[in-house]
Amino acid sequence: MTNDLNIPVEMKKVYLAHTPGHGDYHPHQKVGKRPTLGRRSSSFQSSGPESGSETPGGRRDMGLLVPNVRFFLDNKLPMSYFKQDVLRLIHSLRISQWKRVPMEAAEDLVIKRLSGALTNSIFVVEPPAYVKSAKTTPGIEYPYQAAHAYQSRPGKLLLRVYGAQSGNLIDRDEELAILERLSQKEIGPKLLGTFSNGRFEQYLEARPLTKNDLRDPDTSCQIAKRMRELHDNIPLHRSERNAGPAVWLNVDKWLSRAKQVLEACELKTPGTIERVLHSDFATFVNVTEKYRSWLYNQYGDWTRLCAQVVFCHNDTQYGNIMRFLPPPGSPLLRPQNEYRQLVVIDFEYSAPNTRGYEIANHFSEWMNDYHGEKPELLHLDKFPDKESQMRFINEYVEHAYDTFDEEEAMQRDIDQLVEEVRLWGPAPHLFWGIWAIIQAKVDPEADRLYREQMDATQGYKFSHENNSGSDEEGEDLSGADDSFDYFVYSSEKMAVFWNELIRLGVVDASEYKGPKKTIPY
Repeated sequence: MTNDLNIPVEMKKVYLAHTPGHGDYHPHQKVGKRPTLGRRSSSFQSSGPESGSETPGGRRDMGLLVPNVRFFLDNKLPMSYFKQDVLRLIHSLRISQWKRVPMEAAEDLVIKRLSGALTNSIFVVEPPAYVKSAKTTPGIEYPYQAAHAYQSRPGKLLLRVYGAQSGNLIDRDEELAILERLSQKEIGPKLLGTFSNGRFEQYLEARPLTKNDLRDPDTSCQIAKRMRELHDNIPLHRSERNAGPAVWLNVDKWLSRAKQVLEACELKTPGTIERVLHSDFATFVNVTEKYRSWLYNQYGDWTRLCAQVVFCHNDTQYGNIMRFLPPPGSPLLRPQNEYRQLVVIDFEYSAPNTRGYEIANHFSEWMNDYHGEKPELLHLDKFPDKESQMRFINEYVEHAYDTFDEEEAMQRDIDQLVEEVRLWGPAPHLFWGIWAIIQAKVDPEADRLYREQMDATQGYKFSHENNSGSDEEGEDLSGADDSFDYFVYSSEKMAVFWNELIRLGVVDASEYKGPKKTIPY
């Protein structure tokens, strides 16, 4: 498909995104028209003022200056069609330097899906190999390559396609507001443009940490420092602080949806609720409220609890922590600056919480292997031992002090934080246990019908036998979580939640009938 998608885009005014004519020379052209695809019109609509402005420091202003296109990107389309829609989105969002990649080159885009993401499907998008920098092209043989040799090659992009259930979990408007605040502190990648079910971000030349990196003493200390800086450098609004820990706001918001999912599964497979929650739903809710009341009582009153709330990432699993690869001579190679090579990404669940919750959540992530054969299982023996916990907490506290002269104050902070981590230990397991229930694919047919409906509004007219969700070579683009069993993951988390409550004395062991999942502290 080449020139049959004339899509009007309205930013500040209506305009047509550039679509090269059929006469453009392209020696590698492979894209054919799909016989069952109808013509689209007015599929892309943008809102907000004209975008593309940059701050003096090179960072894009956020909020209304980030372009938005009302378009549903179906990552279950065959690859060749998916590439065309991706490039059309890039053009419509006017992402810097990418206008030099014409629609005829869509088939030659390099799109790679990153593994390990659970809420979303994440891709790296690169321009075709023949779109090169003029400075690095020793010789140009073809007219098409000559026309596409520029001072600089368009940079890689990170494409995030939201998961089908993520709308039940994440308020995207709130997320964008958080990203705006982070951008003011130059934290995280630039946001380049959004569309109905996803966004484009700056691609960082960095590698994600591995599960083993979390257990490396030096890396663990570096994570502690970066976490401390995040907590201390993003001020909270008064309303955020007065609302208290966000973990409980989300639990309250998600419980009704989780109940709907579980009850629907219970009708199909009796015993589902008991297998996931290790109790009936009413008992689970009562125990959750009992823990919440017990936890609040540890602070004495609501005001004291709210005073302990800071801005948290809330999802510091190893895949969300990247190590930037600095060039030779970079100040980041100096020993005192090495920790700044770490960059935290994916702020979808960022919100105010206590330091104890954030650190307890990070410790719990040591037990996960999202790239293993059974990524939904927890490995309790991988939980950080006492020495590893204290190393992390000591580094976190010490990073806030300029000198070691205030040793007594530092020790008080350490002791207080150790206790806070202990108190909040069950909460991350509750949070992610409910999250996983909502993420579960209860009705694949409903998802297929929704995608079919959205595709139809955008001009696609696939027959059912063609709408296979994969490309010509069988590559599935639908996401990185297809093999992830969310109910098993939730069951694992809920079992740890119950056992942690028993450890704290919140509930009696006789009240619990599920498996023993005790963290070996």
